[in-house]
Amino acid sequence: MTEIISDLPENFLDELGLNNVMKNVLVEQINRFNALKERRIFNKNINFDDNGNIIFPAGSIIHGTSNCDMDKIISIAESGILTGQALGIGEDGESYYCADFHKVSKDISVSEYNSCFSYVDGRCPFGTRGKFSLAFVVQPDPEIDELLSYDCYKTNTPNGKVAHAFTNDLPLSEEVASSILYGVPSSAISGIVMGDSLLKKPEIVKFLLDLFPDCYIISKTGNLIYDPKCKGFSNQEVIEIRRNSYLKDLQIEELQRQLGYKTKELERSNSKYDKLMQGIVDACDDLQAALILLASGWQGDEESTIKYVTSIRDKKANKTR
Repeated sequence: MTEIISDLPENFLDELGLNNVMKNVLVEQINRFNALKERRIFNKNINFDDNGNIIFPAGSIIHGTSNCDMDKIISIAESGILTGQALGIGEDGESYYCADFHKVSKDISVSEYNSCFSYVDGRCPFGTRGKFSLAFVVQPDPEIDELLSYDCYKTNTPNGKVAHAFTNDLPLSEEVASSILYGVPSSAISGIVMGDSLLKKPEIVKFLLDLFPDCYIISKTGNLIYDPKCKGFSNQEVIEIRRNSYLKDLQIEELQRQLGYKTKELERSNSKYDKLMQGIVDACDDLQAALILLASGWQGDEESTIKYVTSIRDKKANKTR
């Protein structure tokens, strides 16, 4: 068996009673991982479509983590995105010895990906539930093709079939998920997507910048917060401008939503009030209806209130013609 160049928990290879063939496969993948870990030559580019929108290239894989667990993020920065067994954590029953990712099956704008994201457990910043989550993006690159080929979901490829031996029934399809044997080194991470609530905290942004200075940072709708290729003493100021601009957009959207709710409530209230007024007009003459309104707190004098009642009666008469 090839030597493992790694610091792993005791009895790591024996935790689930792997046979010798599976142990050899896993050891080879670990050594492949460690060889890549020390190299920082992977694709860090931000990709744009013809309209200037940031896109995820087809084949990108995305790993979400909830609640911005500082220790976990530091571990990812130092070691990579690893299977739980490598960290002394029991892995779930679906993908032993593997690290799980969402998968992008076609070139797609970040905004569109966010809109169609339907996996709602809150561990990713996309969709509606991951406000306190963030995600690490690994983009396609020839340097990591072999490592990523050991994907449990790729059962139509030789390496995928080998990796699949480490799993039970997988819950998702190859189009939307990947599960990489052992994991992916931090040097392969291209970018970070931050949930809206995390973006409100400048200290979290700085924390991520310090750990991942060569990775871009974006919002879940593709707003660029940090571009690693934009260096210079004023870069922090640029980051704050972009962050605050996005947060103001969020405030405007929230105000628009609240305005929509209030408008609907007002429409419902007016509808009920109009029906009530029509009932009063049917049962009373103009003076009686006006006196009822004034007794109910209507703001106005008797003359103007009678005119209002007359206008309601006229509108009703016009509708019935």
